[in-house]
Amino acid sequence: MLSRVQIHNYRSIQDATLTFHYAQRKAPNGYAESPAHPFIETAGMRLVPCMALYGPNASGKTAVLRAIASLVSFAQTKQPLAQPLPLFQPYRLKRPEPRTTRIELEWTDAEKRFGYAAAVAEDRITEETLSVDGKLKFRLQGGSLSLAPEEGREEAEADLRLRCFDALTKKQLRPALPVIAENFPGYDSEINQAHRSLSANIQFFDQSVPPEIGVTRLADTFDLPTKAKRESAALALIVKYLQKLDVRIRRIEMRRTPKSVEALPAGVHPFLPSFAAGGPSSTVADAEFRTFHLAEDGVEIPLEFETESAGTRKLFGLLANLLTAVRTGGTVLADDFDQSLHPALLHEIVKLFQVRAYNDRKSQFVFTLHNTELLASDRLSVSEVAFVSQSGFQGTKVRRLSDFEDVRNVDNFRKRYLTGCYGAIPSPFI
Repeated sequence: MLSRVQIHNYRSIQDATLTFHYAQRKAPNGYAESPAHPFIETAGMRLVPCMALYGPNASGKTAVLRAIASLVSFAQTKQPLAQPLPLFQPYRLKRPEPRTTRIELEWTDAEKRFGYAAAVAEDRITEETLSVDGKLKFRLQGGSLSLAPEEGREEAEADLRLRCFDALTKKQLRPALPVIAENFPGYDSEINQAHRSLSANIQFFDQSVPPEIGVTRLADTFDLPTKAKRESAALALIVKYLQKLDVRIRRIEMRRTPKSVEALPAGVHPFLPSFAAGGPSSTVADAEFRTFHLAEDGVEIPLEFETESAGTRKLFGLLANLLTAVRTGGTVLADDFDQSLHPALLHEIVKLFQVRAYNDRKSQFVFTLHNTELLASDRLSVSEVAFVSQSGFQGTKVRRLSDFEDVRNVDNFRKRYLTGCYGAIPSPFI
C-alpha cells in the first residue's frame, strides 16, 4: 500500500506531497467489527484503502498518478535510458528551471516499509536511494555509490559501476535497483522484495492502456495448469462483475495475435514488461475480444468488442486491473475513473476496496475524477479525499480534505466543495 509520494519538478508540479495515512485522531467506535475498512493496518501504520483526487481540468491530477507510475516504470528499466531521460519532465512555466526531476515513493509490503527515490537531469541519473524499515540499502548520488550490506559489497559495487555508469562520461544512465535485483539475487533479499513489490503490486490504468494487459495480469492470479485456462478464468471473473454492475454480457472470448510494441501508443510502452526487458522492437500478443449477449429466443449472439459502449469497454479494462489488485494486495492508479461511467457504478466499484469481505489482502485504489456524487455519500472519509489545484506559477498544489479545519465525516463534502470551501474548482464564464 502507498503511504506517501513526494514530487519535485515534474510536469505541472513544482513541489507536492500526498500522504495516505488515516488522518483522524482515533478510530471510529466498533471499527474492528465494521463491515467496511475505515483504514487498513500494515507495517505499524493506518493507511486508507481509497484516495480520490478532485480538481479542475489541467490542475495536475493526472501528473500525480503519472509521477508514481513513471517511478515504478523507471525502477523496472533494464537497459540504459535514452536521452533525454524519460523521468525528466520539468515544470517549465517558472524560470530559472530546476535542474532535476525528483520523485520519492514510500509504500508497504509484507509488513515492511519501503522508500525509493530517484532524481534525474536531462542527461543523467543524479540520485537513486532505497531504504527498508528506515535502514539505507543503497545510495547513488553525484557519481558516488554506497551499498549497506557488507557481504558481497565489493563485487556488487564493481558490477554496478560497470552496468549503470557510462565508461567515458561517468554518468549514471541505468537504475541500480533492477540491476542489483536481477544480477545479484542473493545479495540482499529486501532489495529483491522492493523491486518485485514495485513491479508487481502497483498498476496504472487509463484509456490508453490496452485491456489485454489487465486480463493478462488477472490471469496470472489463477493457479491453473494452462495459460488458456487462466485467461478463461480471468474473463469469467470480469463477466461476473460486469453483470453485478448491470452490464448484460453473458461471456467474453479473447483471441491473440502478435503485434509490435511500436504499434501501441507511446504512453503505454513504459508499463509493458516485455518492452522493459527487450526494448522497443519487442512484440506483444494483441488481443481481439468478442462479447456474447442473449437474444430473445435464448440464443447467444456474438458482437465485436468495439461495438460495445464506451462505458462498457472502459469498465472491462478497469475491472481487470481492480480485480487483480484485490486478489493480490496491490495498488491501482486509475486516471479519469468516472469517465463514461454512471455515478451509481462509482459507489459500487469503491466497495471492492472499502468492504472487508472483498478487500482482505490490503489492496488500495487511488483515482482521479470530476463526478462529485461520491462526495455526497458516506463512501469517502475525510482521509480519502484530496484536492488538486494550480497556484499561479507555484504549480500544482495538493491538499487533503483532512487538512482543512473543522471538517467532519458527517459534513456534506459535495456541497461545501461546489461552493468553493476547499478550492480546486474552476471559475468558468462564457
